Amino acid sequence: METIYIISKISIKTTFMDYSFPVLVFFMIIINLYSLLHFDIIYSSYEVGVRYEPIFFSSLFSSYLVVAYGGYLGSKFFAKDIENGRMNTLFLIPDGRKPVLFGKILAGIVVLGALSLVYPAHMFLSLSYWGTISQLTIHRLISFSILMFLAGVFLFLCTVVIGTFLQKVMPTMLFTSAYLILTFFLWFLIESAKESSDVLFNVFFFPILNIVHNIVFIQEYGALPLIFFLMPLLSIVLMSFISYILIEGARS
Repeated sequence: METIYIISKISIKTTFMDYSFPVLVFFMIIINLYSLLHFDIIYSSYEVGVRYEPIFFSSLFSSYLVVAYGGYLGSKFFAKDIENGRMNTLFLIPDGRKPVLFGKILAGIVVLGALSLVYPAHMFLSLSYWGTISQLTIHRLISFSILMFLAGVFLFLCTVVIGTFLQKVMPTMLFTSAYLILTFFLWFLIESAKESSDVLFNVFFFPILNIVHNIVFIQEYGALPLIFFLMPLLSIVLMSFISYILIEGARS
């Protein structure tokens, strides 16, 4: 446990040393403020609790930042360390490889969790300050935050798997970029993907699309089915298992 804690602490510290985490927090706050100004919430006399446009708008772009950062962390924590030989050094610790894997994955989950909390916290404070906020709005903020967190962890683990397999940073980053670009185009097709098979495929392999599904289903039915939370969890478990197998089987 001590080794896991040390590796996690060091990995988390590197996200501040390269300024990636503070920069992402800054951009997320800017996106939230822009969405509030764009939809005239700050200077509006309407009740904020019944106006959800800024929540939808900011959640889409904030989720993309979280997911992209998940890909970056996966490449940084695994592919980069494998390519420069640092991972082989870590594997020489007496505790074996498991603490290295668990420590780095725990660090990624903690960082992505913290980043996902920035969105609902800032939106809640902003909406509370410039108007009233309903319980339904709070519920939606929390659901968006959970969905973007799950999507970020999924791509983080996918990048861990790809990075461990390829053992190179550049091909791993190309995979992450291709995934994000494909997701961006799928956003425009989501309205036509109403068949149950399409929805299940999307929420399993592209959890970030849950943000769009969330918008569509809440607008039409007033709630989001539990499947949109369970399927990403299943995909995360699958990626965790694959990454564990690859790390355990990796050659020194």
